[in-house]
Amino acid sequence: MAISGNFGSLLHLFADAAGRQLTSPLRTGRLARIRALRPVSNPPAILFSPVRLVKGDAVKARDYYSGEWQLAGHTIAVGADGPFDQPDVPDAWQRQLERFGWLADFQAANSDLAAAQSRLLVETYLSRPLFMTRNGRNVGIAAERVLQWLRSAPLLFRGADSRFASVLGRGFVRHGRWLRRAISPAPEPFDRLRGRAALLALALCLSDGKRRLEKAQKNFISELNAQMLADGGHVSRDPSALPAVLDDLLLLRQAYGNLGRAPPQAINEAIERLFVLLRFFDMGDGRLARFNGGGWVDPAWIRALLAEDDVEGQPAGLAAASHYLRLSAGGSVLLADVGGPPPLNFAGHAHAGALSFEFSVDGDPLIVNCGAARDPESTVFGLSRVTAAHSTLTVGDRSSAQFAQAGRLLEWVGRPLIGPIHVTVERKGAYAAAMRHDGYAEPFGVLHERSLVLANDGRSLGGIDRLLPSSQKPSIEIGAPVTLRFHLHPAVNAWQDRDGSITLAVNGGCRWRFVVDGQEAALTDSLYLGRSGGPVATRQIEIAIADAAAPLTIEWGLVYEG
Repeated sequence: MAISGNFGSLLHLFADAAGRQLTSPLRTGRLARIRALRPVSNPPAILFSPVRLVKGDAVKARDYYSGEWQLAGHTIAVGADGPFDQPDVPDAWQRQLERFGWLADFQAANSDLAAAQSRLLVETYLSRPLFMTRNGRNVGIAAERVLQWLRSAPLLFRGADSRFASVLGRGFVRHGRWLRRAISPAPEPFDRLRGRAALLALALCLSDGKRRLEKAQKNFISELNAQMLADGGHVSRDPSALPAVLDDLLLLRQAYGNLGRAPPQAINEAIERLFVLLRFFDMGDGRLARFNGGGWVDPAWIRALLAEDDVEGQPAGLAAASHYLRLSAGGSVLLADVGGPPPLNFAGHAHAGALSFEFSVDGDPLIVNCGAARDPESTVFGLSRVTAAHSTLTVGDRSSAQFAQAGRLLEWVGRPLIGPIHVTVERKGAYAAAMRHDGYAEPFGVLHERSLVLANDGRSLGGIDRLLPSSQKPSIEIGAPVTLRFHLHPAVNAWQDRDGSITLAVNGGCRWRFVVDGQEAALTDSLYLGRSGGPVATRQIEIAIADAAAPLTIEWGLVYEG
């Protein structure tokens, strides 16, 4: 897909990124750190500590005591010098360490030892050169750290002396000073939203926050309105962004309530929409669908967030602004991506997964997408974004939307997903839909059309994938192979039967049969990134056609066998 057709948008993205790069040293560099670290004459007190919605794991706290720190799927042996000076640790582990989310585990232990250890770790971190650590200039991590300290205040102050209150108060002030300067040039838009949330939380929870409250509230609501869609989705189209935003909003709602004030209308409305859309993406028991950068999200977190919903509004079958389709019946849930790429400045983690779907049965995932590698430096980050990593059809081993390639021009913004790609969807009753995209029109002269029908008892799923000529020609030689893929969750056992059908066993023996009409299906190897930690091996159902012509029709089905 030619980059020239998007040159104006890419140039605007480049100019915005370049501006942030040029201003970043001034706003977050040495001078900014000096300004943030200037003396704090009167450290503020914490007036309110928001209740933590998701409880930690006391067993993990005991592991930390013994020197085993398991974060982001990696276990690091930590000695007496503590976790902050560990050499050559994985970046993902270091990021989780500096977020301080593990304080929830100490809080779950709820002991004097846990309080003393937590206090020591926070003091140790604050005694280091602030914002000079490996992730010190990451706005999202700094924001998360501030929010975790606020939530953990009851534990941190258990048995503490007045000296610690001053240490933590100065830490809050210095983080606030730095965030106020660092948010605007932050390269990731989502980090800017979370940074604004942290500043508003500080204004609501600290004794000196009143004078900053109005400005912090205005800035946060402006960023919230810019990044959230009308149906409650995030403009990046990443479902895993939703629990983080909702968690922040619920924290802010608690803080407003402590002051005897109602949150601004924009916050209340966003919370209501997020509750509904979080239910929309729930594939069962808190498992979120994996699209557009959405990786593993702890189901316990989703369940805890939804427990705060008093209204329990049920999702519609189509999230029109977020461009996702939901079909559900009898314990079976199907989620499909029926949209194109998000705006370029939000497309750095987006996936070329148009018309892909995930399918779960009674909360057990059956058909999935490969998931997402959150670390752009990971060897599988780029692979997880291509169309072949999704349960949909590819032509010529090309992705349905392409990734910007402009050499050094875009090294600051990565490889955002670019169009054009036009996607349409039509609901056909409660349990069926037809969808189409033109991502293969320019290179191959074909349109991809997919029809899905879920039985009203959820016990069968029928699909038809078609390639149609994009012009008025009745037929066209595609001149490239066509492959239809269905990635299986690692918990699914699969084997091919003598008649060519494929049996899928889930949930300790519950069986489904995959059949295809007029084509051959095969089981091949795949990878899955939808769990915490690194990729794991799994299988995929693959229907490959070497020399294809359009119109082409592939009819397939999944049938429950008990």
